[in-house]
Amino acid sequence: MNVDPNFKRAFSQLEGENESPTPKYPKISSTVGPEKLAALSDSSTLTLNNKVSPNPRKSKTAQIALDCLEIHANSIASTLWSGLPYKIKSIIVSKIDFSALFQTTHISKEMKAIVDREIIERINKDKISLDTDEDAFAYLNKILKEQGQHLKYLGLKNHYISGPVAFGLITDCCPNLEEVDIAFPYKEVISIVHAIAELSQKSMLSHVRKLKLHHTESDSAFSATGTIQGIEAAKALAEICLPDLSELALRRFMLGDEGMPYVAELLKKSKIKRLNLKSNWIHSEGIEKIAPFLSKISFLNLRWNTIGTKGLELMLQAKPKQVDLNMCRGEANVLAESPLENLSEVNLSYCSLDDDSMLYVAELLKRSKVTSLNLSCNQITSNGIAKIAPFISKISILNLSKNQIGSKGLELILKAKPKLRVLNMFRTEIGDEGAQMIFNFENFKFMQKLDLSLNVLSSNFFSSLEEPQIESNLEVFYLNYNEKLINSDASKIAQSSIFSKLKVLGISRTGINNIGALEILTSLKQLKKMSFLPIFGEDKCKELVELAKRLGYKVVVAKSSIER
Repeated sequence: MNVDPNFKRAFSQLEGENESPTPKYPKISSTVGPEKLAALSDSSTLTLNNKVSPNPRKSKTAQIALDCLEIHANSIASTLWSGLPYKIKSIIVSKIDFSALFQTTHISKEMKAIVDREIIERINKDKISLDTDEDAFAYLNKILKEQGQHLKYLGLKNHYISGPVAFGLITDCCPNLEEVDIAFPYKEVISIVHAIAELSQKSMLSHVRKLKLHHTESDSAFSATGTIQGIEAAKALAEICLPDLSELALRRFMLGDEGMPYVAELLKKSKIKRLNLKSNWIHSEGIEKIAPFLSKISFLNLRWNTIGTKGLELMLQAKPKQVDLNMCRGEANVLAESPLENLSEVNLSYCSLDDDSMLYVAELLKRSKVTSLNLSCNQITSNGIAKIAPFISKISILNLSKNQIGSKGLELILKAKPKLRVLNMFRTEIGDEGAQMIFNFENFKFMQKLDLSLNVLSSNFFSSLEEPQIESNLEVFYLNYNEKLINSDASKIAQSSIFSKLKVLGISRTGINNIGALEILTSLKQLKKMSFLPIFGEDKCKELVELAKRLGYKVVVAKSSIER
């Protein structure tokens, strides 16, 4: 078995040998031609972890040295492994890609135990479904018998297991589950819920705090009322006994108003504080059934339910802190007439709000503690923004995407001087002028996430940026569908201190090509993910994909994304 040269060199450094010079990154400009790209392709040996810790000479600790490695699953020699401290072994295994952990050659029983434990810890941390891959699931099924007591998150979403029997076998090995997240074909809804109820009554799920259930069929396959399966599943829900349950999600369960009395029964006897009933064909009659128990709910998701004005009124009377009313279609005046003192987050997207409706939204902002406001996908113009602008100053998260705001409406918002951390202006017709306003905004230093996609931005915007005067903490930046952006704009992103802290970047469907994208990848040391699909299509990305892999990035072509 061969040892990865980088791996061997780093541990030589730990043992006191002379350290190799810090690798230098290739400089790539927007004028680089195809021959230069080919040369870079042959010479680039940088890994993603090199980018994270570009100067390992500052420290000789094991952690820093290991940060400079790209560990491959089967590149570890048994002789080297046996002499390492347990902590170092754990760090090494933590560097292996999750999917590669299942193919790792186990040098010893100790290594197998470390690898198995790392798999469990990754599942818990990253909420990874157990059945992501059929072969991986077969391996997981074995290690759960030894490590199952450490599993906190159980996700089953890809149907390599079938029905409640297999679910029961898994939970037998996992007595300390805290979150259960299951997607299933709708024909299994009743049996799955019955299995959960039965296990809960036997105290086999006594630590579960989050229960998330949803089916995989399209909503269009069902009527606008509760289905027989949904109602029967709701009856079984009422039998569930989970003393620590604080979050319940029943997405696309097709409960209808007929299933809501059983949801009410579960709410009555539980400690649920977060309730997600997205897409369940619930109307005001259904909300009326659960209204007496909503006062203890702090977060309520009723998106894609036509709850109407009466339902909206009943829900707001419960004084929740966070509400998601996407496509709920209630009358806007209810927003101004209900008790709102606890409200801190509200989603009113797709609610057919127009400029006149903004009077009621203004009243909502005036009388509440809302700091997160989503008004996307409505019919709001600068005239509507003028009505809510006096109350925008306390907002830190604002989504106005798919409204005809324009630079005039944006200017009204910025004059209120909100300390925005997140701003979504996707397709709001602000143009270069509006984008310039945002970056010249005196409170821009608070901005961490910004979406300016589909706003006809051009190089005029980037050339206007006055770098020394702009204090930036921007970490997420989307510029997708701005076709006038070109490689010189990519150079600005790569070289400007304004963008040096970026972790996520979207430049899909712009005029930026492989040259510009590669310059960004090699320059932004903190970048973790970049979505990139040139206007010419995915077939033009092959060269960049190969180079990105050489730089240590994971490339997901289907999503046109490059990530570490």
